[in-house]
Amino acid sequence: MKGLVFNHCLMKTMSVLLVLSEVLLAGHSAKAQNIPIGDAVEVRPVDNGTALENPDMGWVFHHYDNSIGGYGPPLGSAYDGHEFPGLTVAYLRLAWSHLEPKEGRFNWSILDTPIQRYGAAGKKFAFRFTVFEGDPKQGTPEWVRASGARGTMVKTYGVESWEPDYDDPIFLGHLKRFLDEVGKRYGSNPNLAFVDVGTLGIWGEGHPIARNYGLATLRRHIELHQQAFPNVLLVGNDDWATWFHDEGKSKTAALDMARELGLTFRDDSLCVYPDPKTNYSAPLAQPFWPLHPVILEMGHYAMARENNAWGDGSRYLQAVEDYHGSYISIHANPIEFLKENADLVRRINLRLGYRLNLVWAAWQKGARHDSELVVGYSWRNAGVAPYLKDRYMTWSLFDTEGNLCATLIDDRFNMNLVEPGGKLIPIQHALTLPPGLKSGEYEIRVSVGDLDGTPRLQLPLDGDDGHHRYRLGKVTLD
Repeated sequence: MKGLVFNHCLMKTMSVLLVLSEVLLAGHSAKAQNIPIGDAVEVRPVDNGTALENPDMGWVFHHYDNSIGGYGPPLGSAYDGHEFPGLTVAYLRLAWSHLEPKEGRFNWSILDTPIQRYGAAGKKFAFRFTVFEGDPKQGTPEWVRASGARGTMVKTYGVESWEPDYDDPIFLGHLKRFLDEVGKRYGSNPNLAFVDVGTLGIWGEGHPIARNYGLATLRRHIELHQQAFPNVLLVGNDDWATWFHDEGKSKTAALDMARELGLTFRDDSLCVYPDPKTNYSAPLAQPFWPLHPVILEMGHYAMARENNAWGDGSRYLQAVEDYHGSYISIHANPIEFLKENADLVRRINLRLGYRLNLVWAAWQKGARHDSELVVGYSWRNAGVAPYLKDRYMTWSLFDTEGNLCATLIDDRFNMNLVEPGGKLIPIQHALTLPPGLKSGEYEIRVSVGDLDGTPRLQLPLDGDDGHHRYRLGKVTLD
């Protein structure tokens, strides 16, 4: 009888919490640090500052960078990025000519070797395939030009090279076959994080040299990538707003079209010039970040320091804030970059992408083993970007021998409701315990993942059991 009175009082107190949570969810803001929950166990986990390696966010290392020499190959065959906190993606940015030097003959090992090496260290990969590098030996394969594709000899940085006509049907036919082959090979790989639409302009950054183009050209290249990679996040470039226009259209028409077609946004121009406002396109990113992860790229680190464009790197951190960035590049030797910028990397990791904080949790001190466990909790997102997937909190009960005895998924609250900005959302639910659960003491571990309880996200909490389930405390079931 005493237990029933306790449960009744607890339920009454927590029902108030439930009403409050519904009101707060409607406004997506809350202050819930001190919500009473009755006679229950309460914990207030603390963000442990760890660099998260979660999907759709993290540091992106330019293993290949418009050159087969890139930044990765000089580090040797043992380098896999494991020492860099928060590094999640190896970026493979290469000219088409490296991969299909002869028509229909592909050198896939250029991609497969780093994909396997970084993959063994838990890293994903991303692509940009370029067709014009301002280098006579790189860009569109020579055999494409020999087949009759139109183009123009242009001079960039004192070097003459051939730039294709991005509308030419012969060029586009060969390009489509190339992209389709890449898509067949890698498009279904779950470790492919994103693909840049990089077949326009020098370095694939979307600024042609010989002449300007209209929106139809841009759409054509986007659609070629969509056909090759129908289930992969595609990426547009901020430079598109400058170089692709139709008369009578707005200045942002190119990026508006990209967003409507489901692409995300990247800026390749950060910390290139000393003036922080030069080529700083944070306003252009604002329509994108609520929908997709935004990608930020710094200028070459050595060049940025030489040009006095780096300073203490705080501008890079500010860009994470202003763009609501989820991915950020390492355009340098990552070992040297980390050594010289360890504190900056730490500070960026605390804000980059989404950072789901469990700041308060509570549960009944005792419950019936054949009934329900009433729980309360409060989350906030300490990052700058939203979490966009469907994920749910799971409460797992382990017995004293370490056996999983109950998986309790709270499917009534989707974690994508936790918006960035540090706002708190309190929740209360009663979770039904499985039949056959015995009386006794159990350890509570929490996780965030699929509807079947599979953990998917790393949380900045102590007590990880090695499977992204985090130990909170204990409960006794009567």
